[in-house]
Amino acid sequence: MQSNVKKIYDTLIDKNIKKTRVEIICRVGGAEFEVRNKDIMGNLIQSWLEVFLDHNNIRWDAPSNTQKYPDFILDDNQFMELKCWFKNATPAFDLANFKSLVNDLTINPKRLDSDYLIFNYGFDESGITINDFWVKKIWEITKIPTGKRSQNYNLISSQIKKGTIYNLRPFNFIKSPDECIGSKKDFLVQMKKTVDHFSDQLITSANIFKNGDEWMDVVNKKMLKDKEKFI
Repeated sequence: MQSNVKKIYDTLIDKNIKKTRVEIICRVGGAEFEVRNKDIMGNLIQSWLEVFLDHNNIRWDAPSNTQKYPDFILDDNQFMELKCWFKNATPAFDLANFKSLVNDLTINPKRLDSDYLIFNYGFDESGITINDFWVKKIWEITKIPTGKRSQNYNLISSQIKKGTIYNLRPFNFIKSPDECIGSKKDFLVQMKKTVDHFSDQLITSANIFKNGDEWMDVVNKKMLKDKEKFI
């Protein structure tokens, strides 16, 4: 866990955010009502977290394009992504568009060191509650699918529809944490295998790599170059 992300995690613990009730109050035309809608929770939690960081004197910035990665840029150029999901469902949020991730890692392999702050929320008769939260690396929330009928068998957890790969997806890392990919290196190996398997979709004439091995070589060389730059 990066140092500034740990500071955020520790502050969330200190402020007893686990099991905290969430109230969303709207006023329209003089009528006041409470909103309980899962569809808005992602944006709501991000807006709240921004205020929470400010109130606790934790410096952060957002990318110039708010639709781009990452959600939060912390001191020392540390990256943090925010994800959330409904506690009665299996985690199925998008980690990244797969093709965009493949291309971006060749120029920005620092993404691999990002931390993912993940909130789990619930609904009951009393309202909305932040149930729990975790900080994970990307390989800790992805797995190697073992179902032989799966379109991503022996590759990496992802969203695939009718043979087309769309997004990198998490698995149920709470229920089966030991099934996660073991390390950053192992994550890159599975990405390489996936690049080869879906090469007709993920590699074009515009790319500087022609196969998974070349892709991984480009990523590794850029990581070494960036590391030397900051030594």
